[in-house]
Amino acid sequence: MRHRRSQKSQYLKPEQKTFGNQINTIHLNRRPRSYDKPEPRKRSLPLAGKQVLVVDDFITNGRSLDAARAFIEAAGANAVLFSWLKTINTSFEHMSPNPPVDPYRPCTIGQEPATVSYYYRDYIVAPRAPRELTSILRAYRDWTWP
Repeated sequence: MRHRRSQKSQYLKPEQKTFGNQINTIHLNRRPRSYDKPEPRKRSLPLAGKQVLVVDDFITNGRSLDAARAFIEAAGANAVLFSWLKTINTSFEHMSPNPPVDPYRPCTIGQEPATVSYYYRDYIVAPRAPRELTSILRAYRDWTWP
């Protein structure tokens, strides 16, 4: 949940793209609402020991996606991340180690966490993978929703 507005990474200069921009603007909601219900849950949603799928449609460099992962892991769950890297020939940025956060409260980190960069081209496992992924994305886009 965003408790404060963050800056959009796609409009920032490289030196302005920080994990702090994401970490300092989000926290987990103990009582989220179900997708089809207007009211929040009556009891908190325990995450400890769970596996959580995090889907972000398109990422610029992955900082918001990785910040979500850090908060989910701080709550005791394992996060599985899924997204489409918007710009090829860029890197996915990953915090290592995670900064200390209370996952359910707004926090402020002063120092930018250490970062590991995973360059896009280094992780194509098969030469045909980009074409196969394009085919899968087209099938998903053209799927008839119920």
